[in-house]
Formats: sequence, C-alpha cells, structure tokens
Amino acid sequence: MQDPNRFPSTSHGAPQSGFSVDAIKETAIAVITDPVSFYRSMPKDGGFAYPVVFLAAMAVVTALVGGLLSVLFGGRGASGAGSLLMLVLLPILVAVYCCISAAFTYLAWRMMGSEQGYETAFRCLAFAAAIMPVTALLGPIPYLGVILPTLWGLYLIVIASEHVHGIKPVKAWLVFGVFSGVLVLLQLGGEYAGRHMSEDMKKFEQRMEGIEDMSPQEARKAIGDFLKGMQDSLGDAEKPER
Repeated sequence: MQDPNRFPSTSHGAPQSGFSVDAIKETAIAVITDPVSFYRSMPKDGGFAYPVVFLAAMAVVTALVGGLLSVLFGGRGASGAGSLLMLVLLPILVAVYCCISAAFTYLAWRMMGSEQGYETAFRCLAFAAAIMPVTALLGPIPYLGVILPTLWGLYLIVIASEHVHGIKPVKAWLVFGVFSGVLVLLQLGGEYAGRHMSEDMKKFEQRMEGIEDMSPQEARKAIGDFLKGMQDSLGDAEKPER
C-alpha cells in the first residue's frame, strides 16, 4: 500500500516518508520547481495530518520572513512578544483559511466535473502553500507584491485542476481566473487606500508637531484637511477600475 505522505520520484527528488523536516522541505521544493510532476503524483487521500503539518511549517517560515522584512524595511519590526504571537497565530489562521478555501474550491471542482472529495481539495491547496515563504519576499514591492502571488497561486490551482481532478486547463483558467481577478482588484484597492492613508497620516503628524503654536482655527483646519484626505483616499479605492 502506498504511503500517502510519500510521493513517487520526480526529477527534483521525492518527499520522504513521515513528518520530518526533510519531507516538508522536499515537498515544498517539488511544488515550487516542478508542480506538474508533483500534482500528477500526489496521493488523493491519506488523511489531513501531513497537509496540516506542512501548512503550519510554511506559515511559521512565512512569519519569520515577514518579521525579518519588517525590520529591514523602515525599522518597523514587531516587538519580541508580537513576533512570538504571530508565530503562534499565523499557522492557526492559515489552517482555518485553507479549510474554508478548500470548501469553495471543492464545490467549484465538483461543478466542473471532478469526482474527487473534499480531502483531495484540501490537500491540493495545503501543498500549494509552499509558495508562501517565497511570495512573502515580494511583500515590500508595491502592488506587484499582491499581483504576482495571486497569479502564482492561480497557476498552481490550474495545474491541480488538470492533473488531480482531470479538468481541462481552459475551463480551469476561465473559472478560477475570474475569482482571482476579482481578488486582485480588491487587494489592489485596499493597498492603494492604505498607502494614501499612510501618507496622509505622516503629513498630519508633521503638521501636529507644531500644534502648540497653532491657533484654534489652524488646528481645526489641520484636522479637517487630514480627515478629508482620508475620505478621498477611501473614495478613490472604492471607484471601479475602467
């Protein structure tokens, strides 16, 4: 009987049996470097234990990468307690997110003709989390840090659709491409609003540095300008793209 946590050999080496660091590392490398061979050979069942452990490991590495980047870019690193809290919470949040996403993806795959169950859908998404630590490196890049991870995830979903669920790539690109496009637009809108709000906050802080020397009218005007800037930023983010 095939070990559900051991994948047949690929050109990049097969993940080892068990829940070892080597197994997790080799699984991640296989997903990133040769997703076609990985999903073609991925066991469709075998339980949730290994996928959940793999998810947790990717979340921990992602949290470490994110913490390092926050220190390097602008000195906005979290405190020691905050970093430790993120290391604990992120694996839980990622696992919950994967469970919910797998439910929607499972329904989409079933409607497209797949005969696989929820467990298979969960495994497909859980192993796709291998890209999380890599995409975390793109976080500081404005807008591309949102677009590229989504497109990479879309590509893996299409690969899984074809080689695990037997769905034609054109159909998978069409269905999941629409969802991904909507997600990208929402994320870009949120990032645009966040960046403009951050700029308004910096301007407000600069103006407030001399608030002691302002008259009441000048102080009210400074606060009003800040609130108007925030409102304009939120309004621009909510406008549909043309």
